[in-house]
Amino acid sequence: MQEFITTSTTLLTIVNDWVFQGKNSCKVTTNAVINDEQAVYKILFPQGKRFGLECYVSNSLTLGANREISLTIYGPSKTTGTRSIGKIIFKITAIGAATLQTDVNGVRTTIATINDYAADSAAFFHYIKFVFDLYENKFIRLYFDDLVYDLGGVPGFAQVITSRECGFIMRLKTMTAAVATSYIDNVVLTADEP
Repeated sequence: MQEFITTSTTLLTIVNDWVFQGKNSCKVTTNAVINDEQAVYKILFPQGKRFGLECYVSNSLTLGANREISLTIYGPSKTTGTRSIGKIIFKITAIGAATLQTDVNGVRTTIATINDYAADSAAFFHYIKFVFDLYENKFIRLYFDDLVYDLGGVPGFAQVITSRECGFIMRLKTMTAAVATSYIDNVVLTADEP
């Protein structure tokens, strides 16, 4: 987790008291403000076509149930010359109420309702992996715990920008004026996904 760039605040901290595996995780805490968001991200110049971003996330829902955890992959599209952006959201609206969504420039589509996965316990670490094709700007697959979703090549957002870097972002956003806390661990970036 220390290899990822984080904003230098007390809201993003490397901790060793709650981890999925290894020695450290990143504790992400929002302010008690509607739409406050905190992000952990990595920027590089990798080679490849289809990229994956995977991690384990743990939530303390008693500290503000209404939250979104999003994974974003962006980078240059070789076919259009623009920047391809793919974003997946794990949205928890209440204890026992959650959905998985795609987000294309603010337009959201629900992939699945996963209410059974939004228990009131920080003891659960959820596995999330998102695969996105930068070259062709399309969603490929989403893994969530024991669930797998074929995203059917739905187009991502094409941003008119020519910078060449790739970015991988994990973001926590609160939907109410309450503090939200999540832990991110075991982050893996993959290239040349099938």
